[in-house]
Amino acid sequence: MSYNKKKVVRRSSFVVRRFLIGLILITGCAKKPTEVYDARVMLGTVVEIKIVDADPQKARQALSAAFNEISRIEKLMSHFDRDSVLSQLNKRGYSTNQELSALILQAVEISRISDGGFDVTVGPLMNLWDFKAKVPRVPTIQQIRQALANIGYKKIDFDSNKNRIMIKKGIDIDLGGIAKGYATDKAVAILQKEGIGTALVNAGGDIRAIGDREWHIGLKNPRGKDILASIIVKNRAVVTSGDYERYFIKGGRRYHHILDPHTGYPAEQCQSVTVIAPSASAAVALAKGIFVAGPAKGLAIASSQPQTETIIIDTQGRLHVSTGLVKTGNVYKVKSEKQ
Repeated sequence: MSYNKKKVVRRSSFVVRRFLIGLILITGCAKKPTEVYDARVMLGTVVEIKIVDADPQKARQALSAAFNEISRIEKLMSHFDRDSVLSQLNKRGYSTNQELSALILQAVEISRISDGGFDVTVGPLMNLWDFKAKVPRVPTIQQIRQALANIGYKKIDFDSNKNRIMIKKGIDIDLGGIAKGYATDKAVAILQKEGIGTALVNAGGDIRAIGDREWHIGLKNPRGKDILASIIVKNRAVVTSGDYERYFIKGGRRYHHILDPHTGYPAEQCQSVTVIAPSASAAVALAKGIFVAGPAKGLAIASSQPQTETIIIDTQGRLHVSTGLVKTGNVYKVKSEKQ
């Protein structure tokens, strides 16, 4: 996205590398009033926030508050920080943190909807594959079987009030598949609390827009550098999960980080899945669940959720589009949104 330097207030000298995963922010359609923008390295990625408002000072204050909220979420739910509430849950086997409990409850519900395609207990598998290693390797069948013994969202227990989470030894909850989306939603909530009506938050490709402004998002070709189409988003979240984000090739086969919790191996039916939903946390979790489920089941999953649409690119490069999207030329738009 190109920004008008005369109208953009930057609070960071950080030069942003645009690497939106699967989705590329192209432009907004409406005439721009004052825009306040900043980008920071958080949540293991680049988080961008753009606010459109007539009062730059109010916008700057709101932007700072939103980044503070993201930092709070990161400290709460980081899988890598040994002192985070999530890490303490995995270590002790229980937690009474109500915010963590509420998010894991949402994750469990999406696991149910996707028949376990999305599952936050996938931690042992992610640790086993270790896609961030300098020399990634394919685990042995025995290693995968051992990891699968501790996988399954039904292994997460809650007390009667849903405030206390309990897990058995060996269960490793990893919120990497939903936490960025949740942080995006919480940042948006802060912006709205501060009186901001129009803004866009992008946490490494987990995007949520608020307000009546239309934003054009580019849908990336999973096997190229071009844009397949654009998606018009207004007051919704849009997220893409793809097999090109983290992967390695061995023996002529692509091994990517979107693992099927049922098999322990990378899901095999899709190249990318884009989900448009009311919240970023739902969109990112559903995108992974649909990716594992495949095109046919994935379309059914999307249709079962209110105000949720999907674009699925299968392994042959074919597009499967939910019925709530209409295409005009090379642009997709949600049918229910006002023209």
